[in-house]
Amino acid sequence: MHRLTAIVSTFVLAMSMPLRAEVSATSSGVDELREAVAEQGRQIEAQRALLEQQQAVISRLSTDDGDWLNARRAEEVKGLIREVLSDADMRASMLEDGLTAGHNGKSFFIRSQDGTFALNIAGMVQVRHIYNNQDTSPTDDEIGGFEIARTRFGFIGHVVDPSWKFVIWTGHADTGSELLLDTFITRVFDNGWSVTAGQFKVPMWREWLVSEKSQQLIERSLLNGLSGSYTQGIKADYKDESVQLTLSFNDGLAGLNKTWSTEDTDLALTGRVELLVFGKWVNYGSWMSCMHDEPVLVIGGAAHYQKGESGTATVPADITRWTADINWGMGGANLFAAIIGDHQESDSAADIDRLGVLVQAGVFLTEKLEVFGRYEWADLDADVDGPDDLGVATLGGNYYVQGHRLKITADVGYGIDPIPSTFSSNMPGWRTDAAGEDGQVVARTQVQLLF
Repeated sequence: MHRLTAIVSTFVLAMSMPLRAEVSATSSGVDELREAVAEQGRQIEAQRALLEQQQAVISRLSTDDGDWLNARRAEEVKGLIREVLSDADMRASMLEDGLTAGHNGKSFFIRSQDGTFALNIAGMVQVRHIYNNQDTSPTDDEIGGFEIARTRFGFIGHVVDPSWKFVIWTGHADTGSELLLDTFITRVFDNGWSVTAGQFKVPMWREWLVSEKSQQLIERSLLNGLSGSYTQGIKADYKDESVQLTLSFNDGLAGLNKTWSTEDTDLALTGRVELLVFGKWVNYGSWMSCMHDEPVLVIGGAAHYQKGESGTATVPADITRWTADINWGMGGANLFAAIIGDHQESDSAADIDRLGVLVQAGVFLTEKLEVFGRYEWADLDADVDGPDDLGVATLGGNYYVQGHRLKITADVGYGIDPIPSTFSSNMPGWRTDAAGEDGQVVARTQVQLLF
């Protein structure tokens, strides 16, 4: 029995020794794992401390250097918001008031929906090159160069209702000097009549009355110098389906931008009448008669009389001028012919009688390409030094990129007779010839843009 007990005890002890060794080994692994976990905890704490430090730096930057940046951005955002709100208010106001704006193919415009207000903004630029050859020039036989021949801009519209119209047309000459041109107010009546007060063209010579925007050649003829320029006063116009009539009481042939106290005329009266033989008035506004335009024929005539200012040291002459013309648009071609007469009487000089004739025609070769020709003749019949006759022939062409709105023009003029000082002008490109010296040549090229 004792021997059996000893054997069992010995067996149990032998079996327990590996178990203790295994338990001991397991305890050692747990300790190592605990140490690794503790190390990871320390690293996490270190990273947390670093993050807290970085957060403190970011917070300090936000409150210091970041303040001005945030403030600037805030102001920009506020400014943008104000602009958007302002634009929205303006658009809302325009919608409420019924205003419309845009470009109608001719000019920029602003209009009220109820028709009480309209404003059109327009302008023009003419860039020109001129070459002149004069064999007997005392200075230089050949002169050529570029110029900005005309710069124009203006405002056209009505106020109160469409019967109250206004025009302000101004700009700069080729020298850069400022020009105030058409400036007037017009009241339109329902019976075909209208009354205008302000500054306007002397309503006589047809070539002068055709807008500078709608000329066929680069420049009007030299005879245009006999027509007068702008005047100030009042005029009454009448128009129906077949007649146009203008009657004017004004300050004379040279009244551009003059004050009331300028002593030049005691009285000045101008009248013009035009008869529409066939066609429509809408096809009469310019020389151009395109291939698809309806034919039109208009016969016109005008007269002007002015009495020189009395009681002055130098009494201006009494002037009587008259003209008659015909304008025929054939739908692809045009013909214009005019005659002008001028008689002047003065106590301090000999009487002057002048007569001039102008013939001008154009033909479209294609829908955009037009060729033209003009001949002008005049007899001064005056006791002056130098030539007293005028004879000029001009040939050229237009390429209409988009009508008169954008076109390129070139022409060449030849002085058949010497150019008298009465007619020479730097604007058209001509110079005064000496007596007996003819053959002056003027070549011109121009680009015109209207907006």
